[in-house]
Amino acid sequence: MQHSLFRKPVTDSLVYRFFETYLLLFMVISLVCALQGFGVGEAWRALIAITGKWLYGSGYTIGALVNGSGDTKFMYATVFTTLLIALMISGIRVVRARKRGWNSTATYWITVIIRYSLALTLLNYGVSKITNQQFTDISLYQLDKPLGYSSPMGLAWNFFGYSRGYNIFMGLAEVIPALLLLFRRTALLGALLTLTVMVNVFALNIFYNIPVKLLSLHLILYALFLASPELGRLIQFFISGEAAAPRKDLKPAYATRKGRVFHLTIKSIITGVILVTMAMDARHMAHRMEQMQQKQPLYGIYRISQPGTGGLRSYQYINWEKLYLDKGHRAMVTLTGQDPIWLNYRTDTAKRVIFLTGGPNIVEFSYQLSGERNYLLTSIKGQDTVLLHAEAVDLSGFLLPRHIFSWQNEYPINK
Repeated sequence: MQHSLFRKPVTDSLVYRFFETYLLLFMVISLVCALQGFGVGEAWRALIAITGKWLYGSGYTIGALVNGSGDTKFMYATVFTTLLIALMISGIRVVRARKRGWNSTATYWITVIIRYSLALTLLNYGVSKITNQQFTDISLYQLDKPLGYSSPMGLAWNFFGYSRGYNIFMGLAEVIPALLLLFRRTALLGALLTLTVMVNVFALNIFYNIPVKLLSLHLILYALFLASPELGRLIQFFISGEAAAPRKDLKPAYATRKGRVFHLTIKSIITGVILVTMAMDARHMAHRMEQMQQKQPLYGIYRISQPGTGGLRSYQYINWEKLYLDKGHRAMVTLTGQDPIWLNYRTDTAKRVIFLTGGPNIVEFSYQLSGERNYLLTSIKGQDTVLLHAEAVDLSGFLLPRHIFSWQNEYPINK
């Protein structure tokens, strides 16, 4: 028996049909924005430039499309424009449905597209967590930086990056729903688990100001859309205490057995390609992250003291404060009164030379031991000779990297 609130199928409601249209459009437009060289992405950006001027004023211009933020003015203008287009298309569909009824076949395929798209997104994020790519180990610079200088997003990234095990747990919490979404019989469970996970992610993005709020909100909408046709049965089971009515699967009807076999074959191939591709990507990312986590010679934090030059006092390395030689050939230099500079480095232990790259030039320093773990760095540039005394910071003084898990704790270590 169907619950009284849902005597009419949810899929026949205007709200459902609107979100069906909007979510499919948003998915397609997100793909269009990533296309280059076909003119489609450029046409959409031209439309957003017009919409943006109406929303933000005549001075609006489209900034960088790929800068790590998904909450740019461009994306909000994209959402607004997509909503308007979805309203117009939904109106046309309503008029058409009054004459011919709703096209259940179109609804089925839209649901399948949204289901697979959501699964792919979750797999991508989940695998990146399991392979330690999204939340990497805390860098030496972050370890040394005072907590008060961190942004809320940086604080969250360091919190998650500290624990390898928790990264795997979070990754599995996204991979498992994704796998369930790939199959029609388990899609509802996958959607409900996705909803649980993504509400938590959305709250994190809101309260730590992580600029992926729009994407996480849309992933919640995808999950709600997929679960909504079963809302009446869920209320019967969880709230009313009634026996849930049998599920009425929305699936295409094939006149012949060959049609059904063809459908299952294509579905199996697509699912197999997704799983194999993700497995290969996971293996590649794991290998890449393993290389990035390797400690290089001279790994550590160095306090630059008594710097001096044998030539011009304006030489650009005179104001170094600290040099961070991190895992995976990553380096950073902090300077007096300036923003830090990210660099890469390579060490030749045979020649006792270190190469720093990524700044304006490739800088070559020869190094020699000056006491226990202290070094004298020498670089010759033209007629100038730069001498930097690098005093190693004792990394054992940091509690965080040396703290280990214990089931038994006689007192809390809350520092």
